[in-house]
Amino acid sequence: MPDFSIIIVTYNSSQYILSCLESIYGQEIKDTYEVIIYDNNSTDFTPKIIRDRFKDVIVIESKKNIGFAAANNEAVKISNSGVLFFLNPDTKLCDGSLDELFEAVQMHKNEKAVIFPAQYDYDTSEWLNCGVGLDIFGFPVDSRISKRIFYADAAAMLIKKDNFSNLGMFDEALFLIGEDVDLSWKAHLLGFKLIPLDNVKILHKSGGSIGCGSRAGSYITTNLLRRYYGERNILRNLLKNYTWRNLFWILPFSSKKAPPLSRPLNVRAIALPSERE
Repeated sequence: MPDFSIIIVTYNSSQYILSCLESIYGQEIKDTYEVIIYDNNSTDFTPKIIRDRFKDVIVIESKKNIGFAAANNEAVKISNSGVLFFLNPDTKLCDGSLDELFEAVQMHKNEKAVIFPAQYDYDTSEWLNCGVGLDIFGFPVDSRISKRIFYADAAAMLIKKDNFSNLGMFDEALFLIGEDVDLSWKAHLLGFKLIPLDNVKILHKSGGSIGCGSRAGSYITTNLLRRYYGERNILRNLLKNYTWRNLFWILPFSSKKAPPLSRPLNVRAIALPSERE
């Protein structure tokens, strides 16, 4: 039985997946692991590209795109380890990161915890996050500004399998985006710890796996797919996780807080209500 399972969901990920897998298999690590890839019906030969280069990877091919949340849940069902490492295809692990991640899991093995490394930009190596804050309307906040981490980015997140199950796994109705916010929100409600690992570094092309994420200064581009699921799922998470008393006064104002579609989305502008138009 492997010490942990690395779970990656792909959808037309041929641009990134080989670099991601090379960064995994290039690690020197004393523990054992399995890599499970759930492919959401790619049309760019992603599964074949993986199988041609990495024979040990377990590849599951879906006949339709069931969404990021459901695909991760399906991969978990066949995993052979008690520890899960969710990883996006548009990431690369830096040297020594797997050892440090698993050591952290062992250190907190008797705790209800969600563990996550620091993320740096795929192209520039600039700091992105090590956990993300959330404002009262459900929008992400740079944790350096909020001074509080609310959720672990599912682009790179570790959790024990039984804890993941106890949290209800990812909400499949969300389909894409916001499933990590919901999971972390439930974790807070159930007394879990969110444990950032500032010393562990991965590279992430934020939004790259769904065709956006290009940067120009402090701006990051989006597309209609990401915008639609982002806005819809913010609302779903509010409805699911707030009490009705909070919803009564938050919902009337929440629709006024979304940034406009007329320009690329600025991560920090989304985070701060006072900066939104």
